[in-house]
Amino acid sequence: MDIKKCKVFVITAETKQISRAAKLTGYTQSAVSHMLKSLESEVGIKLFKRDRYGVHLTSLGSDFLFYVKRFLAENERLEQFVYDLHGLEVGSIKVGSYSSVANVALPNIIKTFLEAHPNVDIAIKEGCCEDMDNWISDYVVDLAICSKPSSLDFDFIHLINDPMVAVLPLDYHLDENISSFPVSEFNEKPFILSEKGVDYDVNKILEQTSTHPNIVLSSRDDVTILGMVEHGLGLAILPDLSCKGRPGNYRTMPLEPRYSRDLGISIRSLNNAPPITRSFIYAIQSYFELFEKQMNTTCSEFM
Repeated sequence: MDIKKCKVFVITAETKQISRAAKLTGYTQSAVSHMLKSLESEVGIKLFKRDRYGVHLTSLGSDFLFYVKRFLAENERLEQFVYDLHGLEVGSIKVGSYSSVANVALPNIIKTFLEAHPNVDIAIKEGCCEDMDNWISDYVVDLAICSKPSSLDFDFIHLINDPMVAVLPLDYHLDENISSFPVSEFNEKPFILSEKGVDYDVNKILEQTSTHPNIVLSSRDDVTILGMVEHGLGLAILPDLSCKGRPGNYRTMPLEPRYSRDLGISIRSLNNAPPITRSFIYAIQSYFELFEKQMNTTCSEFM
């Protein structure tokens, strides 16, 4: 099966527009159409439905997409193996990540990694917990930096325990002697919640403590939640990493009881990962080992 046709098929399926696929691949629209028709003829099934709004996968086309993505991922592993045999370090790594990790950690990780491996292409997709699970399953990303999946059969490499913190407006009244925020204090208080599927950890905390805040707003984005807290629209619970490097008119406090999210690297199979992907995983681990040491040092200075 022709690799170029498969790549064009995947891009067209994701963009739903032949004109957009042509722009992204560098082919003409007529060339893209010809490649898609040729692929349909080769496999003997209709892959797309066409209408005035663009192109849409048929039911069989959706099933075919899953296997094509898997085929392309395996082909990339084969190419990487051949490159490694010749002592070359080239290839690509597709990384899924929460926005908080992408903003705080990935710039440093990628800069350091590319200094040692300049011929590697790295692509970042930002999303939520549910996205990471789906992207790994569907071969959209090679690995994801995320909370530990609760049920899916992936390999998981622990990085850090990222504390969950209460996020409060600066004018929120607190007893001067309080150094941590009781989760029960959220009961019936205006609360801004991450949308369903965005953050499993916050919902888990509320369920485990039988806490029932007054959900006034929800958002997919941690920065948006911080902005809402700043303007006094409610309280929130977020991972500590989401709040770092974002000064504003809010304060954070450890929760009581203490909770943290198990942040790590989720990957379909570490043993089957290409060498360059394993090198990138090592770079991620090295960053977070140093990050954790710095955090422990900072905490000890204030004790």
